[in-house]
Amino acid sequence: MGWYAGRKEIVPEEHSRSLVNFIILIATPALLFSFTSAKPIGLFLNLKVISIIVLGLLLTYIKTYMIYHYKFKKHPKESSQASLISAFPNAAFMGIPIILNLYGEGGVATIIVASLVVFLMITPLTMFLVDYHNQSEGSDLRSTIFQIMKLFKNPILSAPILGIIISALHMQLPEFIISGFKFLGDTAPPISLFATGLFMAHTRISVNLEVITLIVIRNIISPLIFLGVMLVSGIKGHLFNEILLVSAMPTASTAPMFSVKFGTYESETSAATVLGTIFSIFTIGGLIFILT
Repeated sequence: MGWYAGRKEIVPEEHSRSLVNFIILIATPALLFSFTSAKPIGLFLNLKVISIIVLGLLLTYIKTYMIYHYKFKKHPKESSQASLISAFPNAAFMGIPIILNLYGEGGVATIIVASLVVFLMITPLTMFLVDYHNQSEGSDLRSTIFQIMKLFKNPILSAPILGIIISALHMQLPEFIISGFKFLGDTAPPISLFATGLFMAHTRISVNLEVITLIVIRNIISPLIFLGVMLVSGIKGHLFNEILLVSAMPTASTAPMFSVKFGTYESETSAATVLGTIFSIFTIGGLIFILT
């Protein structure tokens, strides 16, 4: 629908940036806040799950960065954006219905942890690297500290932190506040997809080795990395299956919005996200068949 609206100029190209700002600065922070503030803090404190997801996503991120920086000779900003795409599984939007259907509400905790790791570690890391390399005085220590401090002013980072604090303090927010944030946050996934299609309509999308590599890393290599981490950690049972399924999710539709916002690696990340989601029908379907 977004692609059609863009091709027919129903939505002019200049409005796509406004949609991106809405997704990153308003809708996604609202979704994260409503998600974290309404859940018991205990859901976020399984240290074994946290450590596995952090290590799995970091290894995926680093591996992608090395491939794109050294093999494909990409600029650090482009390598950082490619790494974000590879380490940004669609846990919250695509993972919830799959995990709920297979393992019930107990599996939601794994999705929450994965989403928080992405938005509190992977996303800020990418934002910092891109901002750092945008600075003419990028090697200056004061500039580096300033960029780190600036991250905490971004709603996509401060919103989940505030939600976790409210949850830890056992504060009960009025239902109309939670409902309002949830109503606003629920617009993030569909508008992200619409904006991705809109952007693709105005950008020449080409499938090349870089795009294919991103898809393979996100849909195949990353789950294999998680598999290795979990085998070493000795984790078993439903938790093993839940983490492996979350790690195999395709790139979230929100991820390409950061490429558009930063003006970095835009067409490649959009192509990898859309094509990777289609490819995941077979990879996730096969994984579910094996696990069940």
